[in-house]
Amino acid sequence: MQNKTKKPLDQIDSLICRIEKNIAGTMFFLMSIVVLADVIHRVFSRTPGRIAAMLSSTLNMTPESLDPIVDRILVPIVFFLLSYGAIQSRAFALGQKLKPITIAQKAFLGSLSIGLLIIAFIKVIPSGLVWSPYFGLSCLLWLGLLGASIATHHGQHLALEMGEKIWPAHIRPYISKLSSLLVGSFCAFIFVLAFLSVKDHYIDWSSGPEAGLIPSIEWPKWAVYLVVPYSFFMMAFRFISRAFGLLSEPTKKDEAEQIQEMISAKEVES
Repeated sequence: MQNKTKKPLDQIDSLICRIEKNIAGTMFFLMSIVVLADVIHRVFSRTPGRIAAMLSSTLNMTPESLDPIVDRILVPIVFFLLSYGAIQSRAFALGQKLKPITIAQKAFLGSLSIGLLIIAFIKVIPSGLVWSPYFGLSCLLWLGLLGASIATHHGQHLALEMGEKIWPAHIRPYISKLSSLLVGSFCAFIFVLAFLSVKDHYIDWSSGPEAGLIPSIEWPKWAVYLVVPYSFFMMAFRFISRAFGLLSEPTKKDEAEQIQEMISAKEVES
């Protein structure tokens, strides 16, 4: 059940939160794809592979002589068995009855397609995605700090406890506002420090064509670190605004409603 006493800034704050969620979701998707592609390239381009190295001592063979057997026999069999199990499980979940030969055909085509895609990927980009770690770390920084800002909007952040239960009931709201004011002031202080840091990175970047860049991806450091002052500014804004009554306080009922909406969406999908 939503809070009925909306403050003037609530709609603006909700809009900002939706934008933050969209940015975080897009970054998480891109980061997952890029890091997964880099891991796949590293695993399948390694010669000899890890499996061959592990089996070499057991089979009394060198990893170099065992590696072709693993690549041409063992790995395709594993791919086929995984594809077979996945298709069978999916058919069972949907209530479909597929013949074993049909599942085997689909598993063969699926494992063959995946294998060809991996081979083509390694051939097209032989050096791999060397920029992936820095890209992933940059996205992770944005995800973590945007997540902190979103959590502050929903009231799901780590709270500063000031012994609310020991105070008389009639002054507890004031203690809560004081707590928000203190946390907001701390976030504002971190915002100032982060802003000065970004300013220094910007000056460094503007001093020369190759200065102040993230390695491999060649992005300006100030642009990547810009999320730090932004997130702490938004957290300070939300805490201080709630301390002065300019923003509505998030309630437990809001969280329960979100959970109920998630359950309802899953029921509709099933």
